[in-house]
Amino acid sequence: NNTTEISFENPRFMAEDNGNIYVTSYFPLGVARFDISQMKFTGFCNLGQFHPEGVAAVGGKLYIASSSISDENYNFSYDNKLYVVDIATFSLVDSITVGFNPQLVKKLDDNHIVFNTWGNYTTDLGGTYIMNTDTKEIVDLQQAMTKFDVCNGYIYGYATTYNADYTTSTSFFKVDGITHEISEILSNF
Repeated sequence: NNTTEISFENPRFMAEDNGNIYVTSYFPLGVARFDISQMKFTGFCNLGQFHPEGVAAVGGKLYIASSSISDENYNFSYDNKLYVVDIATFSLVDSITVGFNPQLVKKLDDNHIVFNTWGNYTTDLGGTYIMNTDTKEIVDLQQAMTKFDVCNGYIYGYATTYNADYTTSTSFFKVDGITHEISEILSNF
């Protein structure tokens, strides 16, 4: 539904593709499209009850993490999906089951995204993954990362561990996006 105005009360994350910025939002629940050259709002894709977080644009599609779902009474539960929006039609076209509480999604290259899950904080501690967007094959990097970014084919991220005595420790990692080799670049920080 294209309108000329939109009001965001809680924007979450952004991605750029082909002259447009895509912004996920909690209120309203969905993703908005803004034309960069005209500096104006050009469309909104409603995501229903899904709470969108990170977003990446790859191959004519947006891949959107959804941390949770709420029903009509605002009862929340962790979501476990990445939602796929076709950019040309600006409509929801698919969902991909991943781990609980997906948060970040970044473009790695023209056929891959990187995403993380934060789990349910008890039985599922989350992880970091690379997905081939053509085949939907997912590779578990075997290293949960709290936050990460992508630069020149490498994934740079950190993991913070919260200990029983209320102390924390943080380790920083570099991951080769092709070989998936992980190097710890700084620890006990």
